[in-house]
Amino acid sequence: MTDLNHIASSFTVTSGALCFGTLSNMLGGAHALIQYPPTSSPRPTGTVVAHQFEHNVPAKNGDWNVYKLRDIDSPRVDGWFAAHQDVDPVPELTKILRVAGSPYEETENTFNNDATRAEKVFLVNRYDWGYYVGGSEVEEAEDEEDELAASNTIGLVDHAHGIALVQKWARQKSRKRRPSENGVWMYIPDAEYMWGRFGFNDDYTEARSFLYFTQRTEFRVWMVVQRELVLNSGESGHCIGRGLHLDSGPLSGEGIWGSHGAFPMRLQV
Repeated sequence: MTDLNHIASSFTVTSGALCFGTLSNMLGGAHALIQYPPTSSPRPTGTVVAHQFEHNVPAKNGDWNVYKLRDIDSPRVDGWFAAHQDVDPVPELTKILRVAGSPYEETENTFNNDATRAEKVFLVNRYDWGYYVGGSEVEEAEDEEDELAASNTIGLVDHAHGIALVQKWARQKSRKRRPSENGVWMYIPDAEYMWGRFGFNDDYTEARSFLYFTQRTEFRVWMVVQRELVLNSGESGHCIGRGLHLDSGPLSGEGIWGSHGAFPMRLQV
Protein backbone atom coordinates (compact mmCIF):
# COMPACT_ATOMS: atom_id res chain seq x y z
CA MET A 1 0.00 0.00 0.00
CA THR A 2 1.05 3.59 -0.55
CA ASP A 3 2.56 5.38 2.43
CA LEU A 4 0.16 7.78 4.13
CA ASN A 5 2.56 10.65 3.46
CA HIS A 6 1.70 10.38 -0.23
CA ILE A 7 -2.06 10.82 0.23
CA ALA A 8 -3.39 14.30 -0.56
CA SER A 9 -6.66 13.76 1.31
CA SER A 10 -9.17 11.11 2.32
CA PHE A 11 -12.94 10.88 2.51
CA THR A 12 -15.44 8.32 3.74
CA VAL A 13 -18.21 6.56 1.83
CA THR A 14 -21.11 5.55 4.07
CA SER A 15 -24.03 5.25 1.64
CA GLY A 16 -22.60 2.57 -0.63
CA ALA A 17 -22.49 4.99 -3.56
CA LEU A 18 -20.67 7.98 -5.04
CA CYS A 19 -21.90 10.96 -7.05
CA PHE A 20 -19.50 12.38 -9.63
CA GLY A 21 -19.11 15.16 -12.18
CA THR A 22 -19.64 18.91 -12.15
CA LEU A 23 -21.79 20.41 -9.41
CA SER A 24 -24.86 20.10 -11.64
CA ASN A 25 -23.99 16.48 -12.45
CA MET A 26 -23.48 15.60 -8.79
CA LEU A 27 -26.72 17.27 -7.77
CA GLY A 28 -28.59 15.19 -10.34
CA GLY A 29 -26.77 12.07 -9.20
CA ALA A 30 -27.63 12.75 -5.57
CA HIS A 31 -31.34 13.10 -6.40
CA ALA A 32 -31.37 9.97 -8.58
CA LEU A 33 -31.65 6.37 -7.47
CA ILE A 34 -28.32 4.57 -7.37
CA GLN A 35 -27.70 2.63 -10.60
CA TYR A 36 -26.81 -0.99 -9.79
CA PRO A 37 -24.54 -1.55 -11.66
CA PRO A 38 -23.91 0.95 -14.47
CA THR A 39 -24.43 -0.80 -17.82
CA SER A 40 -24.51 2.14 -20.21
CA SER A 41 -23.84 1.70 -23.93
CA PRO A 42 -22.87 4.56 -26.27
CA ARG A 43 -25.65 6.25 -28.23
CA PRO A 44 -25.65 8.98 -30.89
CA THR A 45 -26.74 12.32 -29.42
CA GLY A 46 -26.82 14.88 -32.19
CA THR A 47 -23.38 15.03 -33.79
CA VAL A 48 -21.57 13.11 -31.02
CA VAL A 49 -21.72 9.71 -29.36
CA ALA A 50 -22.23 9.59 -25.61
CA HIS A 51 -23.32 7.34 -22.79
CA GLN A 52 -26.54 7.96 -20.92
CA PHE A 53 -26.49 7.26 -17.20
CA GLU A 54 -27.10 8.79 -13.80
CA HIS A 55 -24.07 10.51 -12.32
CA ASN A 56 -23.72 8.05 -9.48
CA VAL A 57 -22.21 4.60 -9.02
CA PRO A 58 -22.38 1.97 -6.28
CA ALA A 59 -19.14 2.23 -4.31
CA LYS A 60 -17.28 0.41 -1.57
CA ASN A 61 -18.00 1.80 1.89
CA GLY A 62 -15.09 2.97 3.99
CA ASP A 63 -12.20 5.37 3.63
CA TRP A 64 -10.97 6.40 0.18
CA ASN A 65 -7.53 7.91 -0.41
CA VAL A 66 -7.03 10.71 -2.93
CA TYR A 67 -3.87 11.44 -4.91
CA LYS A 68 -2.91 14.47 -6.98
CA LEU A 69 -1.00 13.56 -10.13
CA ARG A 70 1.69 16.11 -10.91
CA ASP A 71 4.62 16.69 -13.19
CA ILE A 72 7.69 16.49 -10.93
CA ASP A 73 9.07 19.68 -12.49
CA SER A 74 5.85 21.66 -12.06
CA PRO A 75 3.44 22.44 -9.21
CA ARG A 76 0.46 22.09 -11.51
CA VAL A 77 -2.00 19.22 -11.03
CA ASP A 78 -2.63 17.26 -14.24
CA GLY A 79 -4.80 14.43 -12.97
CA TRP A 80 -6.37 12.80 -9.91
CA PHE A 81 -6.69 9.26 -8.64
CA ALA A 82 -8.87 8.04 -5.76
CA ALA A 83 -9.06 4.52 -4.39
CA HIS A 84 -10.50 2.65 -1.42
CA GLN A 85 -7.91 2.19 1.29
CA ASP A 86 -7.91 -1.59 0.70
CA VAL A 87 -6.84 -1.13 -2.94
CA ASP A 88 -3.17 -1.08 -3.98
CA PRO A 89 -3.02 1.94 -6.33
CA VAL A 90 -0.21 0.63 -8.55
CA PRO A 91 -1.89 -2.44 -10.10
CA GLU A 92 -5.28 -0.72 -10.04
CA LEU A 93 -4.09 2.28 -12.01
CA THR A 94 -2.09 0.04 -14.31
CA LYS A 95 -5.18 -1.97 -15.20
CA ILE A 96 -7.35 1.07 -15.81
CA LEU A 97 -4.79 2.63 -18.15
CA ARG A 98 -4.37 -0.64 -20.01
CA VAL A 99 -8.12 -0.95 -20.59
CA ALA A 100 -8.94 2.67 -21.42
CA GLY A 101 -6.22 5.21 -20.84
CA SER A 102 -5.12 8.38 -22.58
CA PRO A 103 -4.77 9.77 -25.20
CA TYR A 104 -8.39 8.80 -25.58
CA GLU A 105 -8.35 8.23 -29.34
CA GLU A 106 -5.42 5.82 -29.16
CA THR A 107 -6.82 3.38 -26.59
CA GLU A 108 -8.41 0.10 -27.61
CA ASN A 109 -11.64 0.82 -25.74
CA THR A 110 -13.08 4.29 -26.21
CA PHE A 111 -16.59 3.42 -25.00
CA ASN A 112 -18.15 1.03 -22.51
CA ASN A 113 -18.48 -2.43 -24.06
CA ASP A 114 -18.21 -6.13 -23.22
CA ALA A 115 -14.43 -5.88 -22.99
CA THR A 116 -14.45 -3.02 -20.47
CA ARG A 117 -17.16 -4.78 -18.47
CA ALA A 118 -15.05 -7.95 -18.37
CA GLU A 119 -12.12 -5.89 -17.06
CA LYS A 120 -14.37 -4.23 -14.44
CA VAL A 121 -13.74 -0.72 -15.76
CA PHE A 122 -16.49 1.85 -16.37
CA LEU A 123 -15.76 4.72 -18.77
CA VAL A 124 -16.97 8.31 -18.48
CA ASN A 125 -16.12 10.28 -21.61
CA ARG A 126 -16.01 13.91 -22.67
CA TYR A 127 -19.67 14.19 -23.65
CA ASP A 128 -20.97 12.18 -20.68
CA TRP A 129 -20.87 15.00 -18.13
CA GLY A 130 -20.54 18.74 -17.73
CA TYR A 131 -22.83 21.04 -19.69
CA TYR A 132 -23.14 18.45 -22.48
CA VAL A 133 -25.74 16.45 -20.55
CA GLY A 134 -28.03 19.29 -19.47
CA GLY A 135 -29.98 19.02 -16.24
CA SER A 136 -30.55 21.59 -13.51
CA GLU A 137 -27.82 24.21 -13.48
CA VAL A 138 -26.17 25.09 -10.18
CA GLU A 139 -25.31 28.76 -9.78
CA GLU A 140 -21.64 28.88 -8.85
CA ALA A 141 -19.22 31.53 -7.63
CA GLU A 142 -17.46 33.00 -10.65
CA ASP A 143 -13.71 32.73 -11.06
CA GLU A 144 -12.21 35.34 -13.37
CA GLU A 145 -8.83 33.56 -13.33
CA ASP A 146 -10.22 30.28 -14.70
CA GLU A 147 -13.41 30.75 -16.71
CA LEU A 148 -13.58 27.02 -17.58
CA ALA A 149 -13.50 25.88 -13.97
CA ALA A 150 -17.25 25.82 -13.37
CA SER A 151 -18.06 23.56 -16.31
CA ASN A 152 -14.80 21.65 -16.72
CA THR A 153 -13.79 20.44 -13.27
CA ILE A 154 -15.42 17.64 -11.33
CA GLY A 155 -15.92 16.25 -7.85
CA LEU A 156 -16.45 12.90 -6.17
CA VAL A 157 -18.76 12.73 -3.14
CA ASP A 158 -20.62 10.22 -0.98
CA HIS A 159 -24.17 9.89 -2.31
CA ALA A 160 -25.79 10.66 1.05
CA HIS A 161 -23.91 13.96 1.35
CA GLY A 162 -24.06 15.01 -2.30
CA ILE A 163 -26.72 17.71 -2.02
CA ALA A 164 -25.19 19.37 1.05
CA LEU A 165 -21.67 19.39 -0.36
CA VAL A 166 -22.82 20.74 -3.74
CA GLN A 167 -24.52 23.62 -1.93
CA LYS A 168 -21.35 24.32 0.08
CA TRP A 169 -19.01 24.16 -2.90
CA ALA A 170 -21.28 26.35 -5.04
CA ARG A 171 -20.51 29.28 -2.74
CA GLN A 172 -16.77 28.89 -3.33
CA LYS A 173 -14.61 29.40 -6.41
CA SER A 174 -13.69 26.11 -8.05
CA ARG A 175 -9.97 26.35 -7.29
CA LYS A 176 -10.72 27.24 -3.64
CA ARG A 177 -12.88 24.21 -2.80
CA ARG A 178 -11.28 22.19 -0.05
CA PRO A 179 -11.68 18.43 0.40
CA SER A 180 -14.37 17.25 2.78
CA GLU A 181 -14.69 14.18 4.99
CA ASN A 182 -17.43 13.15 2.54
CA GLY A 183 -15.83 13.96 -0.81
CA VAL A 184 -13.18 15.74 -2.84
CA TRP A 185 -13.17 18.45 -5.52
CA MET A 186 -10.69 17.51 -8.26
CA TYR A 187 -9.61 20.86 -9.66
CA ILE A 188 -7.33 20.87 -12.71
CA PRO A 189 -6.45 24.36 -14.01
CA ASP A 190 -7.46 25.19 -17.57
CA ALA A 191 -9.11 21.82 -18.16
CA GLU A 192 -11.32 21.73 -21.25
CA TYR A 193 -12.06 18.08 -22.05
CA MET A 194 -12.52 15.58 -19.22
CA TRP A 195 -12.46 11.80 -18.89
CA GLY A 196 -13.11 9.53 -15.92
CA ARG A 197 -12.50 5.83 -15.30
CA PHE A 198 -14.06 3.83 -12.45
CA GLY A 199 -12.44 0.61 -11.36
CA PHE A 200 -14.90 -1.96 -9.97
CA ASN A 201 -14.51 -5.05 -7.81
CA ASP A 202 -14.34 -8.54 -9.32
CA ASP A 203 -18.13 -8.99 -9.10
CA TYR A 204 -18.74 -5.62 -10.78
CA THR A 205 -21.04 -4.63 -7.94
CA GLU A 206 -19.24 -1.60 -6.48
CA ALA A 207 -16.59 0.90 -7.53
CA ARG A 208 -13.29 0.86 -5.68
CA SER A 209 -11.24 3.44 -7.59
CA PHE A 210 -11.55 6.46 -9.89
CA LEU A 211 -9.13 8.11 -12.33
CA TYR A 212 -9.75 11.62 -13.66
CA PHE A 213 -7.70 13.23 -16.43
CA THR A 214 -8.03 15.84 -19.17
CA GLN A 215 -6.73 16.52 -22.66
CA ARG A 216 -3.49 17.71 -21.04
CA THR A 217 -2.58 14.33 -19.56
CA GLU A 218 -1.61 11.48 -21.86
CA PHE A 219 -0.58 8.13 -20.40
CA ARG A 220 1.28 5.73 -22.66
CA VAL A 221 1.72 2.27 -21.17
CA TRP A 222 4.16 -0.06 -22.90
CA MET A 223 5.83 -2.54 -20.57
CA VAL A 224 6.15 -3.53 -16.94
CA VAL A 225 9.59 -3.65 -15.32
CA GLN A 226 9.73 -4.23 -11.56
CA ARG A 227 6.30 -2.69 -10.96
CA GLU A 228 7.26 0.27 -13.12
CA LEU A 229 5.49 1.06 -16.38
CA VAL A 230 7.89 2.68 -18.77
CA LEU A 231 7.73 4.65 -21.99
CA ASN A 232 9.95 3.01 -24.59
CA SER A 233 11.71 5.77 -26.48
CA GLY A 234 12.22 4.19 -29.88
CA GLU A 235 14.77 1.55 -30.83
CA SER A 236 17.19 2.45 -28.05
CA GLY A 237 14.68 1.30 -25.46
CA HIS A 238 15.84 3.93 -23.01
CA CYS A 239 13.31 5.49 -20.67
CA ILE A 240 12.96 9.21 -21.07
CA GLY A 241 10.76 11.68 -19.34
CA ARG A 242 9.90 14.09 -16.66
CA GLY A 243 8.13 12.63 -13.67
CA LEU A 244 4.52 12.74 -12.67
CA HIS A 245 4.15 11.91 -9.01
CA LEU A 246 1.65 11.78 -6.20
CA ASP A 247 1.43 15.13 -4.50
CA SER A 248 3.62 14.47 -1.46
CA GLY A 249 6.49 12.88 -3.35
CA PRO A 250 7.44 9.72 -5.21
CA LEU A 251 7.86 6.22 -3.86
CA SER A 252 11.19 4.74 -4.86
CA GLY A 253 11.21 2.38 -7.81
CA GLU A 254 7.56 2.58 -8.75
CA GLY A 255 6.00 4.64 -11.48
CA ILE A 256 3.87 4.97 -14.56
CA TRP A 257 5.21 6.60 -17.66
CA GLY A 258 3.07 8.88 -19.74
CA SER A 259 3.32 12.07 -21.69
CA HIS A 260 2.12 15.60 -21.12
CA GLY A 261 1.68 17.20 -24.51
CA ALA A 262 5.08 16.79 -26.16
CA PHE A 263 6.79 16.03 -22.85
CA PRO A 264 6.93 12.50 -21.40
CA MET A 265 6.24 12.16 -17.69
CA ARG A 266 6.40 9.50 -15.04
CA LEU A 267 3.58 9.09 -12.55
CA GLN A 268 4.97 7.93 -9.24
CA VAL A 269 2.60 5.83 -7.09
